[in-house]
Amino acid sequence: MVAPVVIRQERKENLQAFEAAIQQLPGVQEETLDALFSVYRVVENPPKETDFLAVARYNAAALRAIGEALVALSEAQNPTP
Repeated sequence: MVAPVVIRQERKENLQAFEAAIQQLPGVQEETLDALFSVYRVVENPPKETDFLAVARYNAAALRAIGEALVALSEAQNPTP
């Protein structure tokens, strides 16, 4: 069985990597990044999986960021005449 400390550390590292990837996406608005990072600070206070509202807010902000990036990529590939 894996110790809870190891699981929390791995989860923290995964969230940090995810957030770094989101920041690199083109077209993601600064407000969306602020919303994503304001839900909780991974470095300072790892989220608790039992805080369902925080998890839902984080997921919503992450999905919005991905959506914005997809719109930007689509517009870049298919410019409107």
